Amino acid sequence: MKLLRIMGSNFKVLKLVELEFDPEGGLVVISGKNGAGKTCTMDIVSACLGGKKLCPEKPIREGQKFAEIEVETDDWTVTRRFVEGGTSTLKVVRADGCIVPKGQTFLDTVIGKIGFDPLQFVNEPDAKKQRKTLLDLVGVDLTELDGKIKALREQRTAVGRTLKQAEAEVEASDVFPDAPDAEISVGDMLQEIEIAHAVNRAIDSAENHIEQLNIRIAELSENIAQCNGMVAEEMDYISKHQRIESNAIRAQIQSAEETNRQVRANAENKKIVAHALAVSKAHHELAQGIKAAEADKQSVLNLAEMPVAGLSVDEDGVTFNGIPIAQIAESEKIKVGLAVSMALNPTLTVLLIRDGSLLDKDNMALIEEMVKEKGFQALVERVDDGSGEVGFYIEEGKLKE
Repeated sequence: MKLLRIMGSNFKVLKLVELEFDPEGGLVVISGKNGAGKTCTMDIVSACLGGKKLCPEKPIREGQKFAEIEVETDDWTVTRRFVEGGTSTLKVVRADGCIVPKGQTFLDTVIGKIGFDPLQFVNEPDAKKQRKTLLDLVGVDLTELDGKIKALREQRTAVGRTLKQAEAEVEASDVFPDAPDAEISVGDMLQEIEIAHAVNRAIDSAENHIEQLNIRIAELSENIAQCNGMVAEEMDYISKHQRIESNAIRAQIQSAEETNRQVRANAENKKIVAHALAVSKAHHELAQGIKAAEADKQSVLNLAEMPVAGLSVDEDGVTFNGIPIAQIAESEKIKVGLAVSMALNPTLTVLLIRDGSLLDKDNMALIEEMVKEKGFQALVERVDDGSGEVGFYIEEGKLKE
């Protein structure tokens, strides 16, 4: 549907403005000085068709009792009348003269995003809101995947902290490559000392006994044979046993304590390394999970029919050819904004551009080319700069002839 005519009487600062448009579409400039009524003229379309949410708080011109705005398309005519007290009435009449019941419901159903400004989309400061607008347009809901990715990232961050701690513990733990795998039994060596003491005591006893026997031999010559036999027995014991040096065993015990400390340190190191490896594995698995979820999200976005090639979203907002939309060139912003806004308004092919004074001649030419190609009408509000642009000129609330 195309705009054929708009009219505003006593609307905001307007006295009476009526504009007729070329149904073939194209660029329509609405210019004038500041305060002359340009914005009010643009607001006729949005307030008339968009419902109460787009109507101004004070729609009636100062000193008047009512205001009326009207929008005519090639299919129907919409008239909204405001009266004192803040109430308004709406009438929608088809081209065949039939009145449409529940006019606003009808308009909400067939029109879409009336008054959507393509520059408003690309210059939207809230990247999350901009992202949601685009995803709603292409019918993509990434809530579940975004939530999954966020949860995985939070898990990975937590595991990453644990991994750093585990790696630090590995770095700080002691390792002794030359230490045996098992601890030395100090108890066994203490038992060896007891045995040594017992053997030494036996040897001492045998030596004492020999000495006593030699004295007795001297004293008791008659028992020499007997004593010699006993001496032989003791000498036999001595020949079969060697004196054990207990100091050497004590030194071994001291060495064993150090060895055992190293064995325990190695065992603890193995536990720490095993823990670090397990945490590293969990961290890697979470990273793979995030990669898979990102791939799923990209598959969803690849299947989505974007208004313009190269348009997509990331976690932070909308991108164009991989670059955040806020960082792209002004001409690309205009192309993206126009493509999105035209997709949002498939029924009534009208765009309202309110910051037209910020556009240079090249950008104006670009907009005109794109809207003509798609059969759209673009109403552009511009402050009079003395350039003598062709279009409608608003002066003191009226159309200047």
